[in-house]
Amino acid sequence: MATLTKDIARIENFLGNICFLKGDLPSAVTRYRRAVDFDPADPGLRETLEMMMKRLPIASAPAPGASERTGFRSEEMETEVELYWRK
Repeated sequence: MATLTKDIARIENFLGNICFLKGDLPSAVTRYRRAVDFDPADPGLRETLEMMMKRLPIASAPAPGASERTGFRSEEMETEVELYWRK
């Protein structure tokens, strides 16, 4: 059973990454929260959730040239995801 919950956590994390890349930060945070719920012992999942939650206020005031939905330029989103996967 423990393996199943870890697998579900990985799937939720992956779906969160997809939402993030699509520019849907609120949905990404929801998926990252679910991942942590399924595997609270994984520090990487908690770290990702905390990082994304810190970015939510930015979404309400996008920088010039940034997506209105996320507050990020597409290059910034790609860089964040690349850095995450390099760990």
